[in-house]
Amino acid sequence: MVKENWILDAAWKNRQSAKNAVRKNNVKMMLVPHPTLPKTWIEVESPKKQENEGDKYGLSKKDEEAEWETSEDILKEVADFCKMTIDEIQKKTRKREIVEARQVAMFLSTKRTHESLASIGRGIGMKDHATVLHSCKIVKGLWETSPEYRRKWGKLLT
Repeated sequence: MVKENWILDAAWKNRQSAKNAVRKNNVKMMLVPHPTLPKTWIEVESPKKQENEGDKYGLSKKDEEAEWETSEDILKEVADFCKMTIDEIQKKTRKREIVEARQVAMFLSTKRTHESLASIGRGIGMKDHATVLHSCKIVKGLWETSPEYRRKWGKLLT
């Protein structure tokens, strides 16, 4: 109960800090502003996922007690998969194979870590949060439309 009270107190001060507190403390609730009462927040429990249910990209955590990865771990995993070095992926270049690897690393980092978009971007080639969002949009779009892309990245994304 102490955790929940602290989160509710944080909500009064800053909505973003409340969201981060919920995420970091693995509390299964969400704070939403009440539509009619001024400065009043209500608790809404998040819907529970079924045991074997995953998102449509196959990227959900199967064991909720498992430690979350860091963007550095994911960057190394993508680099090994692509047979590149981490420095090559972080390099400022627009070569197609490097850009794809960087985009996939950003996408996986948003799905598998609790890091902010800005910190993910900084860790993967000194990019900003908008670049990370754009990368996620590109990877999702290609995954849904391109069988060749699914063949190429399927082992890493599933």
